[in-house]
Amino acid sequence: MGRGPGGPSLDQIVARKFNSDTRFRSLQVGVSQESFGGSMQKNMSWAGPDRALPPEEIPHRLFDRVFGGKDDGWDPGAPADTLLRPPPTYTLVAGAGERRVGNVYAFDRPNARIIALDKKDGTYRAQYRLAGGAHDWSDLRAMYIIPGIEEAPPTLVWLSLNAVHSAVLEAVPDVAPKASPSAAPSDAAGASGAPASTAP
Repeated sequence: MGRGPGGPSLDQIVARKFNSDTRFRSLQVGVSQESFGGSMQKNMSWAGPDRALPPEEIPHRLFDRVFGGKDDGWDPGAPADTLLRPPPTYTLVAGAGERRVGNVYAFDRPNARIIALDKKDGTYRAQYRLAGGAHDWSDLRAMYIIPGIEEAPPTLVWLSLNAVHSAVLEAVPDVAPKASPSAAPSDAAGASGAPASTAP
């Protein structure tokens, strides 16, 4: 006869009700009481009689599992354009809407672009650069996404040292620079930002 409970623990009963609606079926976290024989005392989750679910006892591993974005096959994708640019380095991430539905947007600072990734599995979806070669993302310090209504594209709002900017994340054609009679043509977006363009 085992030393465990006679059935599943309460957390596992609840987990069965929400099995397909959450990122993790359940999270087992444990503490250890070595003075009374170790392993049985640290198990707080049970699948059934004498079926302890091993807990995660190391805090940083639990943190990595919950916030690291690597569980359930989630791995951030990248555009297949490494012949044109170095692989992305994601420094900021923003998203909106329901969990695991739609896109999450990551800022790739070295390549001055926003990359859209599928929330569900991290698959690459699109990339955006400011139209006209504007440099407004060179000082991007924080960002968030405003979802589009119905079929409208989302809007990226970002903070620089001295202003708040915004840009609609949609495809616009890149326009070749034209000759200008002015002495110093400007390529920077205004305070509201310029529309972003998808890059190849």
